[in-house]
Amino acid sequence: MSINYLIISAPNILKSDPSILIEPVDALTLATWAKHNHNDVDFIDLDRFGIGAINNLKFNHYKVAIVVFDYLIPLYSSNAIASFGGLFNKISKLTDCILLTGRLANYFSKEILNKFPTLYGCIAGEPEIVLADLFKYKNINLLEKNDYIITQKNKFDNFKSFSRVKTKNIYNLIPQSGPIADRKLCQFNNYIDIHSIISSRGCNGCCKFCSTNNYLGVWRAASPQLVLSEIKHLLKLGARKIIFLDDNFSTDRYRVEQICKSVKNNKINVVWGCLCRIIDLDEDLLNKMHEAGCRWIHFGIEHGDYNIRLNLGKNFSDDYIIKTIKFAQKIGIRVRTSWILDLPGATSDSIRKTFDLAKKYQVLKLSFIFLH
Repeated sequence: MSINYLIISAPNILKSDPSILIEPVDALTLATWAKHNHNDVDFIDLDRFGIGAINNLKFNHYKVAIVVFDYLIPLYSSNAIASFGGLFNKISKLTDCILLTGRLANYFSKEILNKFPTLYGCIAGEPEIVLADLFKYKNINLLEKNDYIITQKNKFDNFKSFSRVKTKNIYNLIPQSGPIADRKLCQFNNYIDIHSIISSRGCNGCCKFCSTNNYLGVWRAASPQLVLSEIKHLLKLGARKIIFLDDNFSTDRYRVEQICKSVKNNKINVVWGCLCRIIDLDEDLLNKMHEAGCRWIHFGIEHGDYNIRLNLGKNFSDDYIIKTIKFAQKIGIRVRTSWILDLPGATSDSIRKTFDLAKKYQVLKLSFIFLH
């Protein structure tokens, strides 16, 4: 007997038109895992289609609803939390149990549960792993026995005893298919023509401003063969542009080379982009990426003062930044960069250096942000 699930990509407070959004591959991956175990699954993206999409659901009632907020794609604004009360109240009429997953649920579970009593619980860690037994054995009582779900009942007594699930490689848990997100669960053709893949989780970096390492743990990745399978899955659906939303696509040089080799050997006609650490790349690897279809890269440079970058664990010089970006542009790869102005140790002089360094090359997009 299966359990019917409602997987929800939570709505954001947007500054841009929802019609330019990509499909929420993190929420789709979770829905795919539930479906893989022969459960009935309904998926809605309220971020793209609005709260009214709830009126078009397949079932009148669901055993479990899982709301995905700020999980593998951390693009939500803090203002989006203000809509939770109305969202949870609306969902509570459709389900017996509401779970919240993502960074917010992981780090602020007590506060969230206190604020929103209609929530059953918050998931600590990767929901595909935390809920694996529930998906497999279809016994709703397993929710109460799950050490990685902080509930209204246990939030005060046992909260400090919870640890995080950071060691399992989700990409190895289902042979061959891995966690390839089933885009047939969403309205694939109603998204922008750039479609997304998350081919790794976690990070081996130690940037002090980033929560990824603490939240998802050490870097774990899909094999080049599995990445190729997901690319083919997207191409069959009509995709011709792909963005890899890994926190750092370039962590393993050999893996990147093998992905590029597979794309070329299979004569796959696709253009793609990714997020990389600039220190991982050189002219040889950039050439291989370009030959395999890479046409845009995002680099997190973070600051224009070398000593401040070094304190973050980013040991690369201004000259290296300029040389690498200019070479990428020379061979036909567009570059975007992001910078953080108020890092620890930042001064008016270091911020001036940041703007001066950013002006030394022309890139597709510059993003200057504040942490606080």
